[in-house]
Amino acid sequence: MKKAILIVERIELAFLKKLAFESNYYNDVLLKESVRHLMEEFKGAVVVEEDSIPEDVIRLYSKVSVRLNNGWEKQFKIVLPKEGNLKEDLISVLSPMGIALYGHRKGDVFSWKFPLGKQQITILHVENIVRNQKTLEL
Repeated sequence: MKKAILIVERIELAFLKKLAFESNYYNDVLLKESVRHLMEEFKGAVVVEEDSIPEDVIRLYSKVSVRLNNGWEKQFKIVLPKEGNLKEDLISVLSPMGIALYGHRKGDVFSWKFPLGKQQITILHVENIVRNQKTLEL
């Protein structure tokens, strides 16, 4: 399996680094490890401006369909931590799944460690909405 290169938008990248640093997610060992892994992946990411990001890249407010190798398939939206609501399929960008998906694109297949073990993830579909940068406020 070829390692996917993350694509991230410059302003959103700065916002997410600040959000991860200021969050209290570091009290959870698995989330701490996931955030650390994401920060490492950001080091090798392709950073682009808002108008240059491909339409199929997962970012904040993306609607995403995924399939795991255990057969689980789901569609949800990636949101800020304060907006997360599992009953409404709103997944926090700082949850294990949100962290795993961020910066990947439709068609990517990769492995990630979740609370119940390592899973292979396949990105089936990505839909992005148009938004302005004022959304990115803590």
